[in-house]
Amino acid sequence: MDIEKNFLEIVKSKYNNSETILQALNFAKAAHSGQFRDSGEPYIVHPISVAIILTEYGLDEPAIVAALFHDLIEDTNTTFKQIKELFGKEVEQLVKGVTKVNSIKTYLTSQTQNYESLRRMFISMAKDIRVVLIKLADRLHNMRTLGSLSRERQIKIATETENIYVPLADRLGLCGMRGELADLCLLYLHPDEYHEIEADINRRYTKCKQLLESLEKDLRQILKKLNIEGEVYGRIKHISSIHHKLKRTSADKIFDFIALRVVVDSIPNCYAVLGAIHNKWKPIAGLIKDYIASPKLNGYQSLHSTLLTPSGAPFELQIRTQEMHKTCEYGIAAHWRYKDGDNHDSKEFAEKLDSIKQMVESNKILKDSKEFVDAIRLDFETSEIWVFTPQNKVINLQKGSTPIDFAYAIHSKIGNNCVGAKINGKMAHLDTKLETGDKVEIITSPHDKAPSRDWLNIVCMSSTKSKIRSYFRKEMKAENIERGKEMLELEAKNRGLSLSALFTKEALSAVYKTYTLSSEEDLFAAVGSASVSTNQILNRLISEKQAHEKKFKAGEPAGSFVKNAKTTKNNQGILVYGQDDVLVRLCKNCSPIPGDEIVGFSVGHGITVHRKDCSCITTIEKEREVAVSWIEENENESYNVNFDLKIVDDAKILTDIINILSVKKIYINSITAKTHTKDYSIAELSINVKNMAEMQDIINKISEINGVLDIKRK
Repeated sequence: MDIEKNFLEIVKSKYNNSETILQALNFAKAAHSGQFRDSGEPYIVHPISVAIILTEYGLDEPAIVAALFHDLIEDTNTTFKQIKELFGKEVEQLVKGVTKVNSIKTYLTSQTQNYESLRRMFISMAKDIRVVLIKLADRLHNMRTLGSLSRERQIKIATETENIYVPLADRLGLCGMRGELADLCLLYLHPDEYHEIEADINRRYTKCKQLLESLEKDLRQILKKLNIEGEVYGRIKHISSIHHKLKRTSADKIFDFIALRVVVDSIPNCYAVLGAIHNKWKPIAGLIKDYIASPKLNGYQSLHSTLLTPSGAPFELQIRTQEMHKTCEYGIAAHWRYKDGDNHDSKEFAEKLDSIKQMVESNKILKDSKEFVDAIRLDFETSEIWVFTPQNKVINLQKGSTPIDFAYAIHSKIGNNCVGAKINGKMAHLDTKLETGDKVEIITSPHDKAPSRDWLNIVCMSSTKSKIRSYFRKEMKAENIERGKEMLELEAKNRGLSLSALFTKEALSAVYKTYTLSSEEDLFAAVGSASVSTNQILNRLISEKQAHEKKFKAGEPAGSFVKNAKTTKNNQGILVYGQDDVLVRLCKNCSPIPGDEIVGFSVGHGITVHRKDCSCITTIEKEREVAVSWIEENENESYNVNFDLKIVDDAKILTDIINILSVKKIYINSITAKTHTKDYSIAELSINVKNMAEMQDIINKISEINGVLDIKRK
């Protein structure tokens, strides 16, 4: 085969006749023996072609071998164990990466955000940048040979390419590959428009070619006068690029059917050449762009200017250094092609490669391919995973999610009725941690079924926990009432108390006020559904009973102490027994609010009130303690409360939190976030609330935000 001979020549000239690559070629030929493509040609032509594309980008030996092997696992009887034994772990890992990425079954939709999830999932699964490059080369060759497929398959593959692979090539800075893929997509998705532009270019070709040759000659003379070493290239723009501009303007307003490029040795010379060119030809206002001072997100750098010749013919000019040119042509793969070259990056994706750009700017050179690979290894297993439904729909979950989280992400009813799960076709425990690329099938009961309370200790996502708790609150009130009563009676008994003795009118009234309840049934249901704990309720009941008894012993008529107490605007909603018009301060360390168990201590001329679990209490003399309680009539009071939130590092989450607080009319004192680890951030939130119920409502609402991993009161 001519293509095999071509490949062997490349291996000889570029890879010193690598014995490993030659052995890999023979292994792949034997494994694919007897297999043919839809075009009728031997199947081995495809992996060889993919390998040749990667040699053009100068990829290292393991990547070339992996390219030859990229379809072995799926299409032959070859195993990963064989690959590892014969060609080493690095090649095996690359082939594993390509095979895993191949498992992505995209489903087409008009929602571009879905394609963005697919692109991010692609990178997450790939891990090694060479896997992405192999897949891009694989797709490029498939697009080059798309003509032998049915029209339906052409449209499907071209649509996937346009939405997944073209943006990936762009983010990697692979300008040449991106341009060719985009042209091929246009050819198969919009053939009439493609051929119309192609015909227009052909009509202009002779005139354009003459103009290009004349301009190239003039540019070389300018370089000579400036005594600057450089190269000049002329070309006609990609058809897809012209098509993209035609969407925004008419053909007579497209100024860059032809483009020229000047490549020089330094950045100062780039600007020197630009100045000389502007003296010779008139630049079009507004069409001068400095991507050297402000590079594109994918690292692209160049000076752009659109100019007019004396005859009025427009042309685009790009001026860049050799390093910028290498980066533009070969993107992140420039390292392998030019061992003495610099490297750059492309944000979530681009941010992971940002260190490479910094290496360019600081002129740091990596010593070998392994060091380079390690430097840009893509580890996106931070906070998100992507899994599939049986219908190949992509579901985005939080890392650490289980099949139960998956079920509730589909629909609450599916979650409630979940009895089992299959992961990749095999039965799995419901507490199994899902991974990106898993296909999950939920097995549901044919009859309505209640979720297990134990699931609250298994699931990962706060939204799942909220849905489970919601079920117990709404669907099982009778059971919750019975369970809550039993739980409270048992806990009271364990403390040597009688629940009925604690259920005084005054104590219940205070509890109802704190937790927005209206009856004993509501109280039992709240405990039974885990909306409030037995300890919270019992502690409050005991506190109210003790406070009432203290006041009664002091000579006040039972039940009248709240009514008869004197209060002032400075009391912070606190009643201090035995003292009137006393200045009350709330501890800033624990920030107590109505509903908290509290204790007071005399300090100077006033009283400082703490939560009973406040760390400050241990340093205060017991003799200073005074009896305090919350006053029920405190509608106009508000209290500061502080939280620590563990969130995915996303500014949108903070915006969602602010929106919730705004709707609830909650005053925000402050909200700040600082990065804690690569997986999440810690945010500090300070707000004002009226009572415990309002605080709990805010906690529940914030917990439901996708990306909020945890929220804790300080």
